[in-house]
Amino acid sequence: MIDKRSFLMQYYYQHPQPLDRLLFYAVLAVGCQFLPKVELSAETTMERKIGRHLREKAMDVMQIAYKQSKITTLQTLLMMAMLVPNSANDEGSSTNWQSQDLEIFREDQYQHLSRCEVELRRRLAYSIYMWDKYASAATGKPFTVRDEDFYVQIPSTYEQEPDDGISLYVLANRDNDGDNYNIPKLLQQTEKDIRTKRSVYELHVRSIPLSQMISQILVSLYLPKLAIYGDNNNSNHVGMDIIMKLNSELDAWRKAGLEQATTSPSLYRPGIVLY
Repeated sequence: MIDKRSFLMQYYYQHPQPLDRLLFYAVLAVGCQFLPKVELSAETTMERKIGRHLREKAMDVMQIAYKQSKITTLQTLLMMAMLVPNSANDEGSSTNWQSQDLEIFREDQYQHLSRCEVELRRRLAYSIYMWDKYASAATGKPFTVRDEDFYVQIPSTYEQEPDDGISLYVLANRDNDGDNYNIPKLLQQTEKDIRTKRSVYELHVRSIPLSQMISQILVSLYLPKLAIYGDNNNSNHVGMDIIMKLNSELDAWRKAGLEQATTSPSLYRPGIVLY
């Protein structure tokens, strides 16, 4: 849901503008949740306290959620909603309201944007779509993003070439010897990912079909009259159609995932837990 190169350029060089403060807090708060699994210690407890503190600071976004319709506000809201998906807070409703205000679910509104921005909005739109379905399934509350109102292409699996034409070597400071550039390692890796078209968003894109299956299940449970499986009006027959279709789709999704894990094992690294 974030353009990595753009985020790092704003963080390190304030280019083309300084990084959004609340988005920065949200990214740090989410980052604190993904830590190597270790035995509880004073250090781990401190890291968790820092994570909670950062989330509280990022929650200041609720003060502007209905006042400023910006992509960064939407990104921050979504991150906060993902941290506590079962929370009674309004991050979810604010996210959906802003999505509609920014027309994030309509790709025909992307035509004037750069390629990087188009891909960012596609990933963001599908992130909201997936979160909406997962949260609905977890809480039993109705979902708000309807498939018939969602007109967005599947995003690319890799970072796009930057459109601004700005070289990192122009922004980076030179070392004393004048031969080497002080480019942060994260930016170096990002530039390499762009050049080699590494599939950094493969897992994100592969999660989309699963969320669409969840949407089908939710529709069949809560809106059975809208279920589009089979022409027979018998509820038992329609129910079996749904089960058989979803079973086939889930099996195909699983096999594709196993094949991808075999060809790109670096995308499936163990050892990270969500606290």
